Amino acid sequence: MTIRTCIDDNSDLIFNDRPVGVGRNSARTRGSWNSSANFGYSFTLGKKQVTSGGGVQIMGSPAGLTVNPMASQTMPRYRLNIAVNIQNLLNQPAYSGFSGVMTSPFFLQPTSASGVRRVTFNANVSF
Repeated sequence: MTIRTCIDDNSDLIFNDRPVGVGRNSARTRGSWNSSANFGYSFTLGKKQVTSGGGVQIMGSPAGLTVNPMASQTMPRYRLNIAVNIQNLLNQPAYSGFSGVMTSPFFLQPTSASGVRRVTFNANVSF
């Protein structure tokens, strides 16, 4: 942010003069932070036997090849996934648009705020 006097101090008909000793974009505003949380859980419903006869897993490494036999597994037939996503968990606003005009009543004050709390619920079924 740049602090400006909004007075034509040097008579060049441009009203964006800065006070003496203040550089362009030299003012800093307060920092901001945010918090969020994600929660999820999966439910399995019904059972289905996998009909494959298993298989073999072959892995290579600098030490040589490793062969692992794989047995058939019982897999769930359906899966219900439920998730909750909360953005801005602690409802902390993010201020912006600070005014750098020294003659303004809003000098060094934010002119906008964003980041309201948002809660999203998700559910899906896979089979």
